[in-house]
This record gives sequence, structure tokens and C-alpha cells, in this order.
Amino acid sequence: MARRPPPSSRTQVVLSDVHAVKKRNLFFGRDWNKTDLAYAAFLGGMHLLALAAPFTFSWPMVWLFLGTYFVSGCLGITLSYHRQLSHRSFQTPKWLEYVLAYCGVLAVQVRTGRAAAPRCPRRSLRNRGAGDGPCAAGHR
Repeated sequence: MARRPPPSSRTQVVLSDVHAVKKRNLFFGRDWNKTDLAYAAFLGGMHLLALAAPFTFSWPMVWLFLGTYFVSGCLGITLSYHRQLSHRSFQTPKWLEYVLAYCGVLAVQVRTGRAAAPRCPRRSLRNRGAGDGPCAAGHR
């Protein structure tokens, strides 16, 4: 069974069994752990470095940006993380799967394991007994 939030953070919809849960604060009034602080420092540092971009402009760097955007965004996130690891839309040799997953790591968005696994519980409940999908195939 799913955990229910404490009564103080939920309200009942009138004439129904549905409970609305208040949104949690993302920035203020919440506990920040070490991982949160590390992510905030990394993203803040990247934004500070981006302020130097107008003063260091050069055309070769524009081409370098477009090339790394293609490698990390198109090959890494879209092709590898989304199509190959999340949906298992196609298969490649293991060495190529690792190379494409590494291209996704270069985009600094999410770990490889989190990209591959999140849809399993929802899909297995929806297709109960169907015997298809990544969970039924043993891809966890």
C-alpha cells in the first residue's frame, strides 16, 4: 500500500474520497542535504562561468559547442538514455551501449541507472499478467 501523507498536509476534495496533497517547498523552508548542496554549487558555478561567454567568444568554440551538444544531447540523452535504456527500443553491442551511455553522462543530467529503471513498477501494474515490457523481460 502507498504511504499516505500526514493529515496536516492533505485536504479532502468535497463529496469524494480523493485527497489533495500540498506541494512541498523546493527552495525555501526545506531541509537541504549534501547532495542538494553539491548540485546547487555545481549548477551555480556553471551559470557563473556562462557569464564569461560574451568576453571569450570565438567561432571555433561555437563549432565545438555544437559538436558536444550533438554528442551529449542527441546521442547520449535522446538515443541512449531515452530510447535504448528507458524504452529498450533497440539493442546494440554492449561496448556501443556503454559508449552511448557515457555520452549521456557528459550531459550531466541523471545517472545511467536512474535513466534505465523508473518505468518498471508503473508498467508492471498496468500490464498485470501481460508478460511484456521491460520488467517482464528482466530489465530492472
